[in-house]
Amino acid sequence: MTGKNRFNALQLLKVAVFLLSCWYIWYHINSRISLLDDSEKLLERFRDRDAIVRICIAVILMFLNWTVEALKWKNLVNVLCDFSFMKSLRSVFTGITVSFYTPNRIGEFAGKVMHLEPEYRAKGCLLSFIGSSSQLLVTLQLGLIAVLLNMGTWFNSWMINRDVFLVLLSLLVALMTFGWFRISWLSPLLLRLKLNPQMKAQVEVFSEFHSKQLIKIYVYSLVRYFVFSFQQYLLLQAFGVPLDVFTCFQLTAISFLLITIIPSIALGELGIRGGVNIAVFGMMVNNTFGILAATFMLWLINLAIPALFGAVSLLYIKVKKEA
Repeated sequence: MTGKNRFNALQLLKVAVFLLSCWYIWYHINSRISLLDDSEKLLERFRDRDAIVRICIAVILMFLNWTVEALKWKNLVNVLCDFSFMKSLRSVFTGITVSFYTPNRIGEFAGKVMHLEPEYRAKGCLLSFIGSSSQLLVTLQLGLIAVLLNMGTWFNSWMINRDVFLVLLSLLVALMTFGWFRISWLSPLLLRLKLNPQMKAQVEVFSEFHSKQLIKIYVYSLVRYFVFSFQQYLLLQAFGVPLDVFTCFQLTAISFLLITIIPSIALGELGIRGGVNIAVFGMMVNNTFGILAATFMLWLINLAIPALFGAVSLLYIKVKKEA
């Protein structure tokens, strides 16, 4: 195949992937509406002015959520090369689209680095790991803290010493936090292994991140977490689930923790999210429809719609034309 034919074939492939992604995402959005099992109640909530206002605010927060993620990715990639905000945003959306089809969204790594030049993609995967692990750290930290705050309510029936559990849980959070903020230590540790010269050059990227840079990445992840949590609170309120902010944030932290540790594919994640949220929020309120509707809307706003944007961003990936 000549360079020109290869270039044309790759261009057609991009368009085909774009069209397939749009269809596949739309198909799964449409099929998952049936999970709510009560279209009349859904329409009733959409006729309520306060509910519409809350849903609109949650949608606006989606843009804040992914803007913060784009800024985080831009800060990470800037250790390699200059990277514009718009290119960073397209990378984030592409990552969401690719992750839609992979267990626990591990495909996000590949999606993000597609917009990098080929020579930076290997290091880009490691940078994506740093960004994703910071979000995981925040989720685990706040989830475990929420579990500790609710031990008296949830764990009285457990055959376990509460004080021992408290100490072990606190130690785990402390170790995770210490380990992540010392991620630069990974470079000398990995360089001691028998790696080929090319891999050694890649792992040195960890040495670029010290306390100042990591704190910035961590704060971005923390902001995203609270934006996401507030979206869930707004949507639960919109669909008639009466919880105060503090209680809702605690239960949200526990549900995010459980969803994170349960293996899933984003396309099938809504069922898991719904089940977890019914189990967690159902202990406080008896409104299965409201919990499922809020779960669906959160999934739609923060995953399905950005995945459609990501399908569009696939068209912006550069394919070098060879002679």
